[in-house]
Amino acid sequence: MLVRDVLRFVPDFDWFLDEMQRISRKGATVIFQDRFFWPFPATTKTLIEFREGELIERAPPAFAHIGKGRKLAVYREPGADFLQQLRSRGWAVNVDRVALAMDIYYRSMLITAVRR
Repeated sequence: MLVRDVLRFVPDFDWFLDEMQRISRKGATVIFQDRFFWPFPATTKTLIEFREGELIERAPPAFAHIGKGRKLAVYREPGADFLQQLRSRGWAVNVDRVALAMDIYYRSMLITAVRR
């Protein structure tokens, strides 16, 4: 499964990880490619939180431009604690840095997870 440029836009991270677990079977591989900050922060920064059916802003909002004047809210900036969340759900996790970025994002970093 390829999860590309999705993690920042998921309002409920626990639901997303539970759903990923539900639709995969033992041996499944998931590749995450997103705008990971470098250096990779220790914790995920939550900008907007989804709690009990409501969206709660925890930091000034950020938006990704998706063309023709449209914007999409950024809910979080993933950090290294995301790797631990995957491991705690039974995924073997590997991080590959395949190229250097020229800006604040490290877009060529891939997180590969294999379900045990």
